[in-house]
Amino acid sequence: VYSLITNLMGLGTEAIFTMPDPGEIAPPTFNPDGESFLAIILQLLYFIIVGLVGLGIVLSIYRIARYGTDVSFADQFYFFNRKWFKAILTHFVSSLFTLIGLALLVVPGIVFSIAMVPLGAVMGVNYLKGEYGIMKSIRDSWNMTKGFKGMIFGRIVIAGVIVLAIAIASTIAVMAAGAAGPMAYIQQVVLTIVTGLIMYVALIDIIRELVERGAFERIDKREESLEEGEIV
Repeated sequence: VYSLITNLMGLGTEAIFTMPDPGEIAPPTFNPDGESFLAIILQLLYFIIVGLVGLGIVLSIYRIARYGTDVSFADQFYFFNRKWFKAILTHFVSSLFTLIGLALLVVPGIVFSIAMVPLGAVMGVNYLKGEYGIMKSIRDSWNMTKGFKGMIFGRIVIAGVIVLAIAIASTIAVMAAGAAGPMAYIQQVVLTIVTGLIMYVALIDIIRELVERGAFERIDKREESLEEGEIV
């Protein structure tokens, strides 16, 4: 929905970069105008908000899987608390490391991103213990997933294959129907929602598997629920 709105407003990627003409071999050029900077600000806000909500979703899944906690919609915004700046920096640094790994050798970036899947749960556990260090949570997430990265990768690949099959089928259907304009946008939005739901199911499966196989006991040895403490 965000992409659809920004594209309709002319504040999508095309507002930031000018793409080369078809057949022309040249890198995209940056547009140094007001709209491009507004588009960058919107992209940055989107990155922060979606990142923090994503971490909150992972933590909520962990709380349900580990303690059977009844979570509410507001719990997805768990990291919008007094330590929000620390959470943003942790999200930013982990994303930066992933991009660096992908840019250098690809494989290190993939491995690192796999290790960061349970990062939201790790941060929640550490925050409850009063440990807000950025690298502390990143290291704990890396160490906690030792021996489980293959499992995580397998779940993601399966979900990715399903998503790819649905994307190809829906694209062929839209092209066969000759749909364009609003219909193409609707197809994009529906596909994004379906993709998100499929990846969400995969994420639930991964976190539950990590809990059942005792991975979180490496960092969370307490018997009481997360509700016993309070993050301020």
